[in-house]
Amino acid sequence: MSKRSRPNRQRRVTRSYHDTLAMYQHHGKEWEMWNKQLKSVLPPMQSTTGPSPLGRLDEA
Repeated sequence: MSKRSRPNRQRRVTRSYHDTLAMYQHHGKEWEMWNKQLKSVLPPMQSTTGPSPLGRLDEA
């Protein structure tokens, strides 16, 4: 992985975290839709192997 792509990935992860937190705090229909989509998108991105397999995103 190049040094340039790592900061971009970190920014995306950080932005996604803050977007999710804002949607959760907002509640309502928007949160329900956001959460439903997140539940279908996030699990396939998570690693299921290694020393800490639960909830870890791969460095890709």
